[in-house]
Amino acid sequence: MQKIRATALVVRDEKVLMVHRFRDGEEYYVLPGGMTEEGESIEDAVLRELKEETTLEGSGLKEVLDYTDDICRNRIFLIGNFEGEVVKLSENSPEYKKQNEKDQYSVEWVPVNEILFLTIWPMQTREFLFKYFKLA
Repeated sequence: MQKIRATALVVRDEKVLMVHRFRDGEEYYVLPGGMTEEGESIEDAVLRELKEETTLEGSGLKEVLDYTDDICRNRIFLIGNFEGEVVKLSENSPEYKKQNEKDQYSVEWVPVNEILFLTIWPMQTREFLFKYFKLA
């Protein structure tokens, strides 16, 4: 069975919600998201991952990108509505629990015009964001 990564695109006031990663000496950004769990719908997975990685509750999903890379199928959903003010990694999330000196996560609202200057993974997501926000 093909692995599917569910990813959330959350936009507010010309800013994109991103997870800033420091891992094994590398620094990069990703959109909140992760793999679907067994028996979980893609929609439920993206909302679960959004809550785990940012503490936000989302709704009003609209799929904006679907592509497959060497690792898995990737589906990105625009989150139409969300609730919550403080964005941080949930203390109940797997990412929070596995943090250590060499593996750190922070959640940030990144101004759209700064996306061009960031290392964003995967590359297909970076290219999509450039097109979506008409940066390239």
